[in-house]
Amino acid sequence: MEAIGALAGGMAHDLNNALAPVLIGTQLLRRNVTGDDNRRILSLMESSTRRGADMVRQVLLFARGRKGDFERLDIRPLVKEMEKLAVNTFPQNIAIAGHAAADLWAVRGNTTQLHQVLLNLCINVRDAMPEGGSLSLAADNVELTEVEARAIPNARAGAFVVILVSDTGIGMPPDVLPRIFEPFFTTKPEDKGTGIGLSTTMRIVNAHDGFIAVQSQPGAGTTFEIYLPRYTELTERQATGDIPPPPRSHLELILVADDDEAVRELLRSSLEDHGYRVITAANGAEAVSLFKRQPDEVALLISDQSMPLLNGHKAMAAMRAVRADLPVLFLTGDGDIQPMNGHLDQGNVERLCKPVELDSLLRAVNGALCISTKHPEPI
Repeated sequence: MEAIGALAGGMAHDLNNALAPVLIGTQLLRRNVTGDDNRRILSLMESSTRRGADMVRQVLLFARGRKGDFERLDIRPLVKEMEKLAVNTFPQNIAIAGHAAADLWAVRGNTTQLHQVLLNLCINVRDAMPEGGSLSLAADNVELTEVEARAIPNARAGAFVVILVSDTGIGMPPDVLPRIFEPFFTTKPEDKGTGIGLSTTMRIVNAHDGFIAVQSQPGAGTTFEIYLPRYTELTERQATGDIPPPPRSHLELILVADDDEAVRELLRSSLEDHGYRVITAANGAEAVSLFKRQPDEVALLISDQSMPLLNGHKAMAAMRAVRADLPVLFLTGDGDIQPMNGHLDQGNVERLCKPVELDSLLRAVNGALCISTKHPEPI
């Protein structure tokens, strides 16, 4: 697991660096696009980029033994998305039907992890129907009694959202059912399955404080029921309107340091589009050199944490040796915000994970400049 974590960290840095300019670029383009079709395409690109970043983050969380962020979720979009994915990618001899109750309760969970659960189950369904059949996806509210809960392994009474994935495939014999969630156990041929899909599904559902019921008979198909607890927080802040756009600049000069050219150029374009002046550096040493030419004029350093010659922390230390009050915004591509050494962290240091949302970047920039200039209100 230690080796996997190290490998995942290196991959995450490169993947997030690749996704960062795509996310910012699509958000920049969307501001200037008017056609509905073009807006729809950009929205799909943006959504896919976010999903890719979430997947990278989930790999890191798994490798490092941490849980993902949970939030209040509506399961209906997940069911619709999985139905659409199956319709577009599964063989045409598989009939697909999806339904989610209009009054479906919310759950507390992680969208990417639950998407993975449905994907794992649907792939099993596809493989269980080589000659075709029917796949049913459904989600509904259910209140389990004590008697009903005792009939399901590891279940309990209460209010749940149940997600059903059912097929008319080959089914499973009774002696196989107790083992299907064991890691690396599979009934598929060696080149068709790894045996980790269902074990991962069980791990994710357990992390959501839920449980799974399975019914299957040879030749009569299989039904999985995923039970997730109803979201019961009594007080919830409701959105009162659109968040206002980030305030524009007063032509402050920002130094951007990143060894990835695409990230550098998209950051420059984004900031200049919002009224800032920008100079760029391809590594920490070049950034320090540019800063020392005009130390009093640079209002903010935006830097990758990992760069050749000098990393972001060492570059910041060299600049703050010249000007101690320089505000810094670190961007990290490894999917995790790492703490800094105490002697380097002198305050007014913000950190964001790549790929960063354009508005989040602009708000962080404005916030750092407000603190450095002691403005009581946004610039």
